[in-house]
Amino acid sequence: MKKNLLKVVVFLNISKYQGGAERRIARYSNYLIKKHLANVRLLVWANEPDFKSFVDIYFAKDNNCGRCFNISSIHNLIKYLMLWKPDIFQFFDCSGSLLHIYILGKLFSKRIVSDMASYTMCEGRFYSSLGSIICKRVLKLCDGIFCLYPHKTDELRHNLENVMMFREKLPLIQAPSYSFTDIDRFKPCYEKIKTIVFAARLVESKNPLLFLDVIQKKKDILRKLNYKVILCGTGILNTKILKEIEDNNISDIVVFTEYIDVLSCLRKSRIFFSIQKYENYPSQSLMEAIACGNYIIASNGGATHRMLRKNFSSMLDLDVDLLSRELENVLYLMEDSKFLKNVVLNARIFSETHFKICSFAEEILSFWRALF
Repeated sequence: MKKNLLKVVVFLNISKYQGGAERRIARYSNYLIKKHLANVRLLVWANEPDFKSFVDIYFAKDNNCGRCFNISSIHNLIKYLMLWKPDIFQFFDCSGSLLHIYILGKLFSKRIVSDMASYTMCEGRFYSSLGSIICKRVLKLCDGIFCLYPHKTDELRHNLENVMMFREKLPLIQAPSYSFTDIDRFKPCYEKIKTIVFAARLVESKNPLLFLDVIQKKKDILRKLNYKVILCGTGILNTKILKEIEDNNISDIVVFTEYIDVLSCLRKSRIFFSIQKYENYPSQSLMEAIACGNYIIASNGGATHRMLRKNFSSMLDLDVDLLSRELENVLYLMEDSKFLKNVVLNARIFSETHFKICSFAEEILSFWRALF
């Protein structure tokens, strides 16, 4: 380990169902450790089976498991922070139940940073008045905010002016130019089979029910062309989704897997849907699908255009008729083996150019250094 590296503690609260934010943080933390660019340690709040699974997936390959610690109590958290004396304590979840942990991070670290992964919070919108109060208190602790949405930094800065009116200055706010994914792990298979994938948390903002409406409208064509649909994820809409599949008699087409590692699905699939209500950028699932050479059908909003190109994707308004017509069009285009091959090639080349972790790592290092 090089001397004089920044000492960074990254705090993660994880469950069995690890989302894009957790995958992204794990990936760039492991990269920074592997390349000796920062002295990073992860403090993970999780039960033992979930912690072990998390470490095995993201750190075991590079022998970095020793950099991850499962904290089971506040006592252990304080012990680690007093021992390490970090320069930076970084978190991404503004949950009120974790406020005491962030206060401890503030007390025992030189700087505390939020990895801002919430699109709605950037806009100053909260799910409840209590959530608003708690999130604002958490943000008041911050010396810096690493905002995932480059086009939202000005809006976030404006909203923070009201939240932090009694502070002398606002936290440093910076956004990366691009995001990244693990393009070495996510690669297309030689043979692409006739599958369509939807992978996301099953909540309203991700639009899984709209996706099923699209599938319902085109079920006859899907059957005719021998396609299967894989719906991956878990969330508050699980029950509704199961009912929709049953009521619409599409269980022969749709395979509902709940939460799985989608690697094997995406490597073989041909089409991926990302139709989020607010923003697809910087979805890890979407980038993983692109890296695996899928044709992307996406909602046309926010900074989605930064992640896509016309030679392997379509961007449309969130309208069931528009989406279903485009799906039919793409299904028939995919019957041409040359078109399919070009989609896979174009998507893969784009991912290799735009989703490199080294660029993202340099930007977060620059952000951390600018705090001192």
